[in-house]
Amino acid sequence: AICDGHQTSVRFTPSVYKYILQKKVVLDDLRVEDINMYMCLVDILKSESEEEVNHLAMTFTTSRVHFDCLETVELVKGGSDKAVTLANKEEFVHSFCRWYLIGCVGEQLESIRKGFNFLISSSVMEMFSPHELELMLSGWSTIDVATLRMKTELVGYTWDSQEIAWLFEVLESFSQEQRRLFLQFTTGSPSFPCGEEQTPWKLKIMKSTPTAGELN
Repeated sequence: AICDGHQTSVRFTPSVYKYILQKKVVLDDLRVEDINMYMCLVDILKSESEEEVNHLAMTFTTSRVHFDCLETVELVKGGSDKAVTLANKEEFVHSFCRWYLIGCVGEQLESIRKGFNFLISSSVMEMFSPHELELMLSGWSTIDVATLRMKTELVGYTWDSQEIAWLFEVLESFSQEQRRLFLQFTTGSPSFPCGEEQTPWKLKIMKSTPTAGELN
């Protein structure tokens, strides 16, 4: 998509873009994916006494269902024997976030990253932030009707034409998902492209003039 200048309808979570760019994930990245888990970890960080932390009776482990079997996963080497304490609670939260966002799907993410690096060298990728990479892949997530109006070219119509007024009235009433479907149908892309100065585009609306023998 990047090489051909096309946008995709796929949007990854911030942690995926960070992995591709080999940047560290942080607790705030978890907020996007699992707000309940995020709040649980925030509560751990808010613990102010050893007694509060000890009451949790936690170690540097977590569990997951793998092929219908519940298994224990160590977040660090020897995690089963490492208790969470007031002194290492931040280390636990970081280790858990790393596993939850990256480690549990590490093989799949590594395949995606290698695919990117096959097309674009890692030295070039380092120039971008996760948000910039998302924009290049998927364009802007919000479709503003005012922007769409500025990018519209009329042929055979004017801005005073009733048909055009009806069209933009309907677009204003659309949800973001409906606007994305409209763009996908009319332009082949579900979002506004990033870097429009390099890749200018227009939504051209042409009035069809019947020729002799055709119905109006």
